[in-house]
Amino acid sequence: MINFKISDVWNELKKININQNNSPFIKKDFLKTTGNDPVYLSIAKSFPSNDCGILLDSQAVNFPEDLNFPLSENFEIKTYMGDKGNKFLWFFLKKNTGYEKQFEIICYDLAVRAIKEINSKKTIESFINNIKKWQDFLKEKKEELSDSKIKGLFSELYFLKNILIKNVGIKKAIQSWKPIDETHDFVLKNLSIEIKSTTTSPIKKIKISSLKQLDETLTKKLYIYLLQMGENTGDSLPDIIDSIRQIINNDNEDYYLFESKLIKEKYFEQFKDKYKNRKFFKNNEQFYLIEKNFPRLRETDLKIIKREGIISASYEININACIDYKINIDDFYNEIKN
Repeated sequence: MINFKISDVWNELKKININQNNSPFIKKDFLKTTGNDPVYLSIAKSFPSNDCGILLDSQAVNFPEDLNFPLSENFEIKTYMGDKGNKFLWFFLKKNTGYEKQFEIICYDLAVRAIKEINSKKTIESFINNIKKWQDFLKEKKEELSDSKIKGLFSELYFLKNILIKNVGIKKAIQSWKPIDETHDFVLKNLSIEIKSTTTSPIKKIKISSLKQLDETLTKKLYIYLLQMGENTGDSLPDIIDSIRQIINNDNEDYYLFESKLIKEKYFEQFKDKYKNRKFFKNNEQFYLIEKNFPRLRETDLKIIKREGIISASYEININACIDYKINIDDFYNEIKN
């Protein structure tokens, strides 16, 4: 666990003066791989430009021969040869881009993902490839969330704050929210949860957006959490986000993980004021266990009816057809605590 924020280190490094006879970087050790041929990751600033970023240092033989760096209006990558057969990769933020907070979160995400790889070459490849993924993501036009996206994100964060955090703790709860390459909204050790929400009363239907969404064969157990929300009073999306930030407090790992997931959900602070008047409260909540003949459509169902040419589908479920699969909330709480 790191006991500092990357931005705080950058601010301290900016206060340090270096001259041209020294290294072109001043840095603070951050992370490194294990083994006899480690990759070192440092939080650094450059001289004389005073740019801030992450410096990766390893033996030159560990770097891909055909380094293909992505282009960006906001970030830049350069390489330098060291004097001991090593090579530096310098990933830094261009000045006056307005991406300072996002860049800090991206740097942490890149570093912790890279450090988990099995060897030095894979670590460097991971670092570069994930820069490309972030660059591609940030090329998309930043827009306000649609009303349906606001409701969807609010309901996920409501479940995160009011159910998961209270039952499994803040760290495990945040880790379980939209894990990489997973299909469902929350994935714990022994089960997955798909979050659905509605503002209609009475509830008549549940909207399903893909063939995998209610496919319980992809996990050990699959539940639906259905949140019926009232409108025009209660909490806004920024309200519930700020309340989770307060729970996180000074845990830097949880902070970076939560903020990176917010960015990937396309929640950007620049639109915060426009979300403040859209408020919700819990009217009702229900849990369903997906099993047996629960009304849903999966890829295996298409094989049975010989409709394998269908590769995607969205559909709606009559809520009355789900009654037999409704479970007690306390039973769900006991399940996630195991």
